[in-house]
Amino acid sequence: MNGHSIIHSERQKFDIKSDNATLSVIDSTGKRGTINGLLVSGGKLNLDNITVKDSTDAGLRADHVDLKIKNTDFLNNANSAIVTEMNADGTIDHSTFRDNKNTALFNKDSRVTVNNSVFENNSGQNGGAIYTDCVMKINNCTIKSNSAAKGGAIFGDYTTEVNNCTITDNKATSNGGGICFGYRGGGMCVPLTVTNTKLNRNSAGCDGGAIWCDSMNYLTLENVEITDNTAVNNGAGLYAQKGDTSACDPIISGKMAIINNKLTNGTASNAFLGENTTSKCIFRIFDNIDPSSRIGITSNTSDNKLDVVRITTKNAYNNTANVFSYDTSKYRINRYNPWYSECFYVEIVKN
Repeated sequence: MNGHSIIHSERQKFDIKSDNATLSVIDSTGKRGTINGLLVSGGKLNLDNITVKDSTDAGLRADHVDLKIKNTDFLNNANSAIVTEMNADGTIDHSTFRDNKNTALFNKDSRVTVNNSVFENNSGQNGGAIYTDCVMKINNCTIKSNSAAKGGAIFGDYTTEVNNCTITDNKATSNGGGICFGYRGGGMCVPLTVTNTKLNRNSAGCDGGAIWCDSMNYLTLENVEITDNTAVNNGAGLYAQKGDTSACDPIISGKMAIINNKLTNGTASNAFLGENTTSKCIFRIFDNIDPSSRIGITSNTSDNKLDVVRITTKNAYNNTANVFSYDTSKYRINRYNPWYSECFYVEIVKN
């Protein structure tokens, strides 16, 4: 491999069987090398300062590999920029994913952490920028102008953490303009945690303009800004349902702002905290909810009463005032502080 690491063949295959083998593609001269297709099985892969582009398959397809990727551009690959097929664990740092089809980063059965990277103008069926069905951590990333049927930016159905990211101008034709977190099956309640993140100007063709989270999953939001997102049906900002068990009930905490999200017909719809069974629907809301973040409550149950929200905060009553019913002809909101609890409760009651 020469100093520039330039590989011109349409597809290069590296079949590395030894566990301690290492394939390093590094341009030590400072000039960027170019690869248009890479298949790696076994060992270690280090990519640094490389362009991976124009592959008719995945730009990089890896399994049973220790991955270390940094300062790398993945551009215009036809069948994902990176596919981690099994046990391709590792990190991606300071890299760019642009104009890739069939999801830029397709994480399957691997544990991957992405740091300080940009995902722009990628598209796919589930997750325009990122699809994951295994443990995924996304830190300090910019994810913008991606599109998919579900999860314009991110689609996941297993433990996913999004921290200190900006997720803007993404689009889903179905649910979750920014993030769609689906049900994995098998009765598993898995967590989606979003912290210190902004989700702005995302759109969904159905529900959840910024975030859509299935009722079987466990959603935690802390210090999150959800503004100027749109959806067609429900939850232009946030769409979440009661968990199947109390362990799956959504938690909203920290300095939250769920503001100025609207349905495409112009109706304000910051949050849809819905109910899909006849059991009680509880959403736990903690400190520092922005006063403008009106949280809409709906329910399709046959119960007379539902404890919808439990609010734990030093300023609890002010936060309860921000919870309202979309359909006041059918429901009213009661607020009370039980003698046995320091929490305030908001209860939706059928008229």
